[in-house]
Amino acid sequence: MQVGPLQPARFQEAAFLLADAFRDYPAWLAIGPRRARPRWHMVRRFYRGALARAHAHGEPLSASEGGRLRGIAITYPADSWPPAARSF
Repeated sequence: MQVGPLQPARFQEAAFLLADAFRDYPAWLAIGPRRARPRWHMVRRFYRGALARAHAHGEPLSASEGGRLRGIAITYPADSWPPAARSF
């Protein structure tokens, strides 16, 4: 397993992984579309933006195995949290 910074070229792949993982998370079930596929697309778009914001103000990390993404962490330095409202 390799852990390190997530490169921007892999943000889309990471957003897919996060959408797969969190599509049925209770918060997304409560505020997102009822149907799973539209909810998955909404969650993917959310995480794509979250990764871009983290890249600008923090550091998204990834865990890969054999070149395949296995996990994502969206991290911010203590002095960069929360990101500025204009970053949303």
